[in-house]
Amino acid sequence: EAGGRAGSSMAFRSGRGGPGGSGANGSGSRYRIEPFRHRVDLPADYKEKTWEKLATAIACIFDNNPSKLSFEELYRCAYNMVLHKFGHFLYENVSSTVARHVETVGRRVETKSGEAFLQELVHAWSEYKRAMQNIRDILMYMNKTFVKQHSRTPVHELGLQLWHEHLLRRPLVAKMTREVVLAAVLKFREGKPESKEGNPLVAQVTKMAMEIGPAVYAALVERPVQEDAKRFYRRVSQESLVEGQHTMDCRRYLELVQRSLGEEGEMVDAFLFESSKPKMIQSVEQEMIGRAQVDILIQMKGSGLLFQLSARDFAALGLMYRTLARSPEGCGHAAMVDLLQAHLKDTGAKIMRQECKAAAETLQL
Repeated sequence: EAGGRAGSSMAFRSGRGGPGGSGANGSGSRYRIEPFRHRVDLPADYKEKTWEKLATAIACIFDNNPSKLSFEELYRCAYNMVLHKFGHFLYENVSSTVARHVETVGRRVETKSGEAFLQELVHAWSEYKRAMQNIRDILMYMNKTFVKQHSRTPVHELGLQLWHEHLLRRPLVAKMTREVVLAAVLKFREGKPESKEGNPLVAQVTKMAMEIGPAVYAALVERPVQEDAKRFYRRVSQESLVEGQHTMDCRRYLELVQRSLGEEGEMVDAFLFESSKPKMIQSVEQEMIGRAQVDILIQMKGSGLLFQLSARDFAALGLMYRTLARSPEGCGHAAMVDLLQAHLKDTGAKIMRQECKAAAETLQL
């Protein structure tokens, strides 16, 4: 009777006690006290009204105007929605609201170009991260319960995903991002004085891409820069080693290779992540000391391997050995060995012919 009485806050359940309790045979009653489950009647428009309040707050946060918001009250609104089984409704509406905001940002970013584009993109990303942090705090209970129970993407990761899908994958944004990054990298490779310290805005764009995910960084930044490196150093090599009219001798070209390797490492430090360095260095090696270039270098008249040996130019030989050691699949050292073997066989054969000729002349005498 007490458990069913209106206004009661407790319900009593009895059960058989174990040994040591009161009553016959050492057994007695045991009571477990549970909260009385009140039925809560929600207004018919509770879901819509509560979401309207949260949506207004999210708009204020995105507009960088959260000063009049009560985050405690907003947290309680989101908490109650999840508690009353409206978690799916809340999650889907948050996702679509954030997506629409990112679409708006994307359209605004697309109106810029060059340096102004970079500035707008970096600023928008910074503001977006700040806003999503506040939104994540409001939705903390949903993150801990509904998201985990239903295997949904957590709010922070959802924000990154939506930025990628609705902004960075916009064709014009992706195109302009690649163009401004490649333009900054090209200036650096060409040695323009104003580029040597790097461009902080480009560095922040690459950081943004990595924060969203390594795959995004690779597609948006790393692969385009690597492909551009191959084109750039292929052109440098062709201009320096045009067959039959070499603009550089062997030693100068090898010094250029060493300098290019060092500068490409510096470019990565200025714009990219350390994980990209081996790939960029490999592009230089493939295009500047591949098999075709190695063959030209070691056989170059007046400065190649045999000339350096005959001139006893050990500094040049050391430079060649160190540089060609980096050639793809070790083709540099293999080519050097092949040439030396052929040279030794030819030299030995000449000596033998001379010795035989001299012996024959002696016998004739």
